[in-house]
Amino acid sequence: MTVATLLVGVTRYLALLSRDALVTVVAAVVLVGLGMGWSPPVQSRAVDQLTDTEHGTGFGLIRTVYIAFADLCGVVIGGAVTISGWASAIVTLAVVLAVPAVALGANVVFRIGL
Repeated sequence: MTVATLLVGVTRYLALLSRDALVTVVAAVVLVGLGMGWSPPVQSRAVDQLTDTEHGTGFGLIRTVYIAFADLCGVVIGGAVTISGWASAIVTLAVVLAVPAVALGANVVFRIGL
């Protein structure tokens, strides 16, 4: 389900580039929002991997690290917009969602167990 959610986000970010019709853009924005629903399942999976004694500190560390990386998104996307325009920034967002989608999909297909 997480892979599907990420892929919805990828396709809808790319749909934002079309700008063919208002309906397409509105649908893309709504589905981008749905595509951002990947976070709770990933957090739950991360917490499941922790021992009982690690739950408080471990979860705090995990959230701090991924929020710190997420905070960089504004800088990266802003830089992409400044240098190359909105199209490259939106493609960057699509790639950022596609990478974990592919990784999670490979985990399922190849039964890596991560």
